[in-house]
Amino acid sequence: MRNIKRNLFIFFAPILLMIMVNESVRLIQGKSNHYYGKQPSINSANQIKDKCTWECHDNTSYCKHNHVKLIKGVLSYSDMVYYKTIQLLQSSNRSYAMDNLIYLVFGMPLFIYFLLIKCIDNYYQIKKMKRLK
Repeated sequence: MRNIKRNLFIFFAPILLMIMVNESVRLIQGKSNHYYGKQPSINSANQIKDKCTWECHDNTSYCKHNHVKLIKGVLSYSDMVYYKTIQLLQSSNRSYAMDNLIYLVFGMPLFIYFLLIKCIDNYYQIKKMKRLK
């Protein structure tokens, strides 16, 4: 029973943290009249030099030029993974948005969650075996 509670806590803690961070940003910024498409949005869709907006989502090179503070050598490696991931998502028979949800929003986090739970279980098994010696 202890493992179930632990596993549920590990599963829901990042989700709750993400909700708290998102809602706290909404409280800080207050009401806005920004829209992205037809959806109300916290951020503007305009280009702003000192702040990421929806323009950064739609135009990666603009964001990299104005907002990214990584060493330029790191970008060559991260860009390769970034653009290959987008290319993979766009190449399927389903929509890009659906594949994004399946693989990046649900698939990868569940895979990482599974690996984390296995690591913790293995740790306790090793600890138990050491006590038996």
